[in-house]
Amino acid sequence: MLVGSSLWNVQPPMIMATFVEAVNLTGIPIHPFVTYAVSGLGSTADFYRDLNTGADLRDGLAIRGEEVRDAGADVDQWLLAAGLVERQTSRPILN
Repeated sequence: MLVGSSLWNVQPPMIMATFVEAVNLTGIPIHPFVTYAVSGLGSTADFYRDLNTGADLRDGLAIRGEEVRDAGADVDQWLLAAGLVERQTSRPILN
């Protein structure tokens, strides 16, 4: 599951906690991605880990807000490394 948001004060906004706590994520791999101004991923991993949802937290992706339009290659590389797309087809892997 891809979980995305902007960062507010170095962490995802509280509405993201409300969302992930409302669904059963036990054993579900979650791949967080964020936009930011100065903090990179900030405390994103800790934020989701501390919610104790049982989700399998994977590596995240942080893109500076001003660079979103030019981040296609970074997104592609992250999706490929996460096993969410195949290099040959660049199509999502649906399981």
